[in-house]
Amino acid sequence: MNLNKYNQRFLFIITDITLLFLPIFFIIGAPATNFATLILSSCFLYYCAKNYQWNLFREKWVIFFLLFWSYNIFNSFFSIDVFNALRASFSYIRFLLFSMAIIYIGLNFLEIKKILIFWTIIIVFVAVDINFQYKFGTDFFGYESYLNLPRFSGPFGDELVAGAYLSRFLPFLLIFIIFFKNNLKLEIFLFFLSIYYLFIVMLTGERSALIFSLSYSTLFISYIFRKDFKKILLICLAILILVIVSVQNTNIKKRYSDLLKIVSDFEKSSYGKLYYSGYRIWENHKINGVGLKNFRVNCDEELVDLINSSHPLCSSHPHNLYLELLSETGIIGTTLFLLIFYYIFKQIYLDKIRKRKFTNFQAANLFAIILTIWPIITSGSFYTSWGGLFLWIYIGFLFNENIKQNSL
Repeated sequence: MNLNKYNQRFLFIITDITLLFLPIFFIIGAPATNFATLILSSCFLYYCAKNYQWNLFREKWVIFFLLFWSYNIFNSFFSIDVFNALRASFSYIRFLLFSMAIIYIGLNFLEIKKILIFWTIIIVFVAVDINFQYKFGTDFFGYESYLNLPRFSGPFGDELVAGAYLSRFLPFLLIFIIFFKNNLKLEIFLFFLSIYYLFIVMLTGERSALIFSLSYSTLFISYIFRKDFKKILLICLAILILVIVSVQNTNIKKRYSDLLKIVSDFEKSSYGKLYYSGYRIWENHKINGVGLKNFRVNCDEELVDLINSSHPLCSSHPHNLYLELLSETGIIGTTLFLLIFYYIFKQIYLDKIRKRKFTNFQAANLFAIILTIWPIITSGSFYTSWGGLFLWIYIGFLFNENIKQNSL
């Protein structure tokens, strides 16, 4: 029995309201983001069941996601910590369902522009809150800064993820400017707001967030203004001036000078040791890895710290997407994971060949996907809400635009 129009509308409302409050859910923490993921996953499964839309799972990238998911569940039984491996593997399906909810039932009640307006208000508030914490030592909620590091977390309190949060929402702030490109005054205001936003990302002291933000800004601006070289040059010059001026700040200078030390002696740095551990674990388990959430377990059991530095050899994950995939899922799992994105990119390419319009909003999300899975960058764990969910948000919005075009 198909959904009647009232039930379907209610489903659309629930989906879009959940999407609307995503930036707030991330601030609240993992329980809230997991709850939002559960809501959207449930909405999508209900939609499929009532409308007999199980054929939606026949897309090739979806098929390879399901193969990757099934493989990790099977592989869990060969792990040392079977329970945690099974739990992480089985729950990974939530990312696919979450993404497909955005693709097929999202943005039918609220327009993307309305969602982006609300998102911009929230993420700019976070930026201002961090700035306030930098100036006065505490943010609006009473959270103190970590001046000894120096790090500023804003509304995230003890969790030093403010930079990651701002950098991952940056694509939506920049695309928000494009929606108002015919309003010169508003466009100029939003441009300076974006420059301020980048400064706050620097202020958080999260180096990978800054690298993502600067890389993304350069890539997206070059694409949007590809026919206007002077404008590209002017914007990139503004970003360069921002970086030069910002590093004169004592706190920022102290934090990012450490980056030079890491690069100059990477092997003995915290990241170098974890990368080494990830590679060694993969060497010991090349075909199928050690199972999800088992990197730390096997690292403690198998590896001996022979590197003369104070940094730990083992952690919950090796802080690089591909080293995490290789060490925990092996060559088989990594290949399946990469095939998901091969077919995502192939579908986008074929759509372009078929002369479908490739919108700026799609470009914004495509560039975010590329940078998220780019190998030469540190990253959070790919199966946690923080490390993984943003990637599937980008994928959801990327293909939602396709669905809208096909229905015209």
